[in-house]
Amino acid sequence: MVKIIKDISLYIKNENGDEVAVLETEKTYQFGLLVKFHEDLDNALFGFEMENVRGVKLFSVNNFLTDEVLEHVNAGEIYEVSFAVTLPKI
Repeated sequence: MVKIIKDISLYIKNENGDEVAVLETEKTYQFGLLVKFHEDLDNALFGFEMENVRGVKLFSVNNFLTDEVLEHVNAGEIYEVSFAVTLPKI
């Protein structure tokens, strides 16, 4: 198996830009990734999916759905992608 991603970091920020660990429904959060690639790659896709403790999907988002696919990423470079998501009330 080829190792494409070298390092990855995840963050969740509230509407004020502060990193948070506890989320509330009906609030908007910025879900972000910082990724360093080990190899060049075409058509890089990133995404998040969140489920509740019962396994029910709360949301799913990726850069294909937002029409922001990275056509090419270079080995050794760091890329940041983020998605604004308002958590649904279930």
